[in-house]
Amino acid sequence: MFIVLESCEHRQVIPDKEEITKIIAETIKQDSLDNKIFINLNLVNRYSYQPDSDRMLRNFPPPPRNEKGEPFLFYYFKSDKENLLGLNQLDSTFVLEQIAINKDISLVLKLLPNNYKYKKNPVFKYKDAKMYQFLIPIFNKKNDFAIVEYESVCPGCGYGRIVYLKKIKGKWIKVDTFHTWQS
Repeated sequence: MFIVLESCEHRQVIPDKEEITKIIAETIKQDSLDNKIFINLNLVNRYSYQPDSDRMLRNFPPPPRNEKGEPFLFYYFKSDKENLLGLNQLDSTFVLEQIAINKDISLVLKLLPNNYKYKKNPVFKYKDAKMYQFLIPIFNKKNDFAIVEYESVCPGCGYGRIVYLKKIKGKWIKVDTFHTWQS
């Protein structure tokens, strides 16, 4: 006879490619992105890459992240005991797992809105027209809050945004948006 003991703690599953695509599809719709601008199907790993400025085109990178690797507006939706809106200390390990596992992800085309244009470009290699570049989103452990960051870039111009989404009655709803940088 064998007895199998499992931890009572439920292990949260890291969001997969499909779940990531769905949250980005909601961001595209709810943030009303311009459907004439291409969306890059390749995602940027949130904390592992910071582009250099391009002296020829005079592009400047977005503001640096803090010593923990967080975008500078990340603290707005940190939870505390009174406010359980976003991320809390218990989510920190889960966020680190997401960053480690979700390295080279491409969006699932069939799950994206069909009235937009998509391209599979190498990350941060913009040679043609304007393009939206999404970073890999971060979810909390309960999978009811997500942070999606994207940039609109072209030679000589661009801006960055962070979109906060909350799952309400099974649907992702945008709760806030912040500009992070503009050139």
